[in-house]
Amino acid sequence: MKKLTLLLLLVLGMAFSSEAQSLDESLEKYNSVFPQEKLYVHFDNNAYLPGSLIGYKAYFMSGPEPSKLNRNFYTDWHDEDGRLIAHHVSPIALSSAYGTFEIPKAYKGQHIYLTAYTQWMLNFDTALLFKKKITVLQANPGPSRIAKSANNYSLRLFPEGGNLVVGVDGLVAFKATDHNGIPIAVNGRIVNKQEEEITTFKSVHDGMGKFGIKPVAGETYTAIWTTPDGSLQKTLLPAALTEGISIQLRGTSISRYLEIERSVNMPFAYRKLTMVLTINQQVVMRGVINLEKQDKLITKIPVHDLPSGTATLTILAANNQPLCERLFFIDNEEYRSGVDVHTDTIGLEKRARNSYEIVLPDTIPVNMSLSVTNDDVPDDSSEHIISSLLLSSDIKGYVHHPAYYFHSSDDSVKQHLDLVMLTNGWRKYRWEKVLDSTGWSIKYPLDTAYLSLSGKIDGVNPNRLAKSETMNLILRGKDSSSQMFFVPVTANGVFKEPNIVFYDTATLFYQLNKLSILPGKGKVSFKSSLIDTAFEKFIVPTPVYYYDTSRMRLLREAAFAQDRLSILQQQTTLKEVIVTAKRKTRLEEMDDLYTSGLFRGNDAILFDLVNDPKALSSFTVFDYLQGRVAGLQIVGALTQSPSAIWRGSPVGFFLNEMPSDAQSMSAIPMSDVAYIKTFRPPFFGSAFSNGGGAIAVYTKRGADVTANIQGMDNMQLSGYTVVKEFYEPDYSVPQTSHNKTDTRRTLYWEPNIITDGSVQKIRVSFYNNDISRKIRLVLEGVNNDGQFISVRKLLE
Repeated sequence: MKKLTLLLLLVLGMAFSSEAQSLDESLEKYNSVFPQEKLYVHFDNNAYLPGSLIGYKAYFMSGPEPSKLNRNFYTDWHDEDGRLIAHHVSPIALSSAYGTFEIPKAYKGQHIYLTAYTQWMLNFDTALLFKKKITVLQANPGPSRIAKSANNYSLRLFPEGGNLVVGVDGLVAFKATDHNGIPIAVNGRIVNKQEEEITTFKSVHDGMGKFGIKPVAGETYTAIWTTPDGSLQKTLLPAALTEGISIQLRGTSISRYLEIERSVNMPFAYRKLTMVLTINQQVVMRGVINLEKQDKLITKIPVHDLPSGTATLTILAANNQPLCERLFFIDNEEYRSGVDVHTDTIGLEKRARNSYEIVLPDTIPVNMSLSVTNDDVPDDSSEHIISSLLLSSDIKGYVHHPAYYFHSSDDSVKQHLDLVMLTNGWRKYRWEKVLDSTGWSIKYPLDTAYLSLSGKIDGVNPNRLAKSETMNLILRGKDSSSQMFFVPVTANGVFKEPNIVFYDTATLFYQLNKLSILPGKGKVSFKSSLIDTAFEKFIVPTPVYYYDTSRMRLLREAAFAQDRLSILQQQTTLKEVIVTAKRKTRLEEMDDLYTSGLFRGNDAILFDLVNDPKALSSFTVFDYLQGRVAGLQIVGALTQSPSAIWRGSPVGFFLNEMPSDAQSMSAIPMSDVAYIKTFRPPFFGSAFSNGGGAIAVYTKRGADVTANIQGMDNMQLSGYTVVKEFYEPDYSVPQTSHNKTDTRRTLYWEPNIITDGSVQKIRVSFYNNDISRKIRLVLEGVNNDGQFISVRKLLE
């Protein structure tokens, strides 16, 4: 999408002012301190049964680009009574995160409420957080929890720009809703104090409309309107200012026309005004308005080179006091990607195979998620990634069916969207806060690291801490996988290990280096960086990617951790497959058990240290490898600073497939080492080896290690929420489990369809259930240029 690199100057009667420059600088500074972040969540389905799994994928944006601000994503799940059911945490990678939530089997409600956020978003108005009411299908639903109220309707009136002014033509937009906030159609008339009719009005779309009025001094005005049940209601119009300015914005295409009119008695000091146009908290257009010699001014505002989204037009006095504000939407359609889905093999019969092809229009990398569902309930197409990130998340208040405003480029739709802009408030910023940095405060800092463990050692002599130098940590998951960390300890006993990725719960073993036990009254306290729910346990329900190696590594490690956990927490029935193959060697079994991805197989020399009696007689990994690998030169194998060179280039080091260094590798007790792989150069899995090959060391897990680590204290830690797998049967392979009736509502869910630009076609395949005769697919995502992907198709 378009970046905000263009700043237009509108000269409306006089030169650009220093006050406007100060305003620009203040807003730029404010944006750097408080960058904007928004999110959208794509779900695998639009309705669920109790006990079923909800799959979701979150996309994060900051301005026109995918957000790189935070690393942890939080979801709170509440029932219809507002009680917290679950608080989930997921790691963010490539500006996205995914997860699952299992609805309790005994759940009796007809809806579940989701609130999704990052820690940073909590610094701002919580009304702008992502919220979703999710339908739960009940076989025997009880009475609706929505309270019914007779004749409880509302008509809200919004003068354009914020105020009506005596003697100045003004425009008033309105929105009519029922007691649940759902739009209703209304019509009525405006009368003065003597109940003389001034004008009439009628809603034109979703309870919204507008009418013009020129207030008279000393008059008050009332809207008398008819409700859907035929009753008459009265709503008082906002009182008109005796002096001031009024604005009216016209047009919905590439150019808008701004009409500014002042009252005849406007003080002279308020006749030189500043106009500022902002998008994504950045000034894109500014100008100075001179109304000294004229009461009215009309100017053209070109928007064809501006990025699409909600724009805020503000008129300020010379002292930077906002007088008028107007939201409007710019739709240049540059935000749409041309990704499509070709449904070349459609199977609507019982258990028929479907095969679709996702076609990319270019080599721009994409990050997408695809859901394919049984179309047995009405499709909830009221919101999608475009309407959410460009509209709903940018304005306060409920927007009814926001996706409607992006389904067509007809002028009538654009006029309806402008009514949304007119009826959802004006104040985008608190300008007094923007201009006064002394009042700025950040309660929730940017979450720039993944799960981090910090702690403090109390009751130990600082001299002994200095001798220990490091805290040795071993994190063991439920599947016996282990991660080792050697964390520096400061003189006052503080230590921290950032960017740890593990799921579910794990046991943390800890020990001060060179101290088998903590002396005397020594005590270690730990703290996780992940936060608990930011809300009460009870609530009232209501692009350019930068592929840095650390983030890619952590994403890979997160995927590996999830793969290991999926073995323990499968939802599917084990497949009955008869395999005829030769028996694997012990080294092949070790490779299957310990390695994954680029580390599996490959051109490497393998060492099984579990069954090698010589391993324990070696002092370090380098001592063990010395002389065992042709071409690998090891220097200082028994020193604290060993090194390794292969074909004249430094070697890369990996501990459990995480980048490490020679000093950390030499500190690993040989009794903990299970498996070593030495990769001949060049090893392309290492971003740090400079083509000199790699040494990958794996610590013991599973049957290769005892349940406890002798001499080390331990505690339980909670990590990221486990992501469960969806059941997707393969009917081409006969299984006894296939005898059961297949009534899956989600036929296919893939939250991570990610490309690097090397492919332009992606094939996906799945099988229909026993009952679906209509299939609905939804593909959503963001590409490398910040363009959105939104494809919906009904196959019947």
